[in-house]
Amino acid sequence: MLDVRGDLQTQVLQRVVTLRFGKEGYFFGSTRAGLPLFSLEARVGLGSYDVLGITLPYELCYTNILTVLDLAGLPLRAADRDDGHPLVLGGGSCAFNPEPVADFFDAIVLGDGEEVIVEIADLLLGAKKEGLARAAVLDRLAAVRL
Repeated sequence: MLDVRGDLQTQVLQRVVTLRFGKEGYFFGSTRAGLPLFSLEARVGLGSYDVLGITLPYELCYTNILTVLDLAGLPLRAADRDDGHPLVLGGGSCAFNPEPVADFFDAIVLGDGEEVIVEIADLLLGAKKEGLARAAVLDRLAAVRL
């Protein structure tokens, strides 16, 4: 999932993800209408994707993380998710203090995501080709250094 603010960082990140994964990831849903989050382009439910990336630009957006996960029908806490759920990755300026939201993410990038996103994308694609379990993927993500 990408932030739809339209700033340059987001456009660069969107381009990198689109080139690596071959599809964009803007999602829409509605709590009032009972619609789960789905992608605009493919109309695929958020829970069907392999990875969900969430930008943490400021603390006031933290509650939106729970709304996104809830709308997608995903367990809120990372510990409650299994191999059938997408990995939930976080990053952004508020990721330098990840502790308040750490329980809700499988992994959080500390620092500039633009510098590590290609390595993470390659790692995730390789892990999918190898058929690695969630725990093994998380071990590999933990070894990524900026």
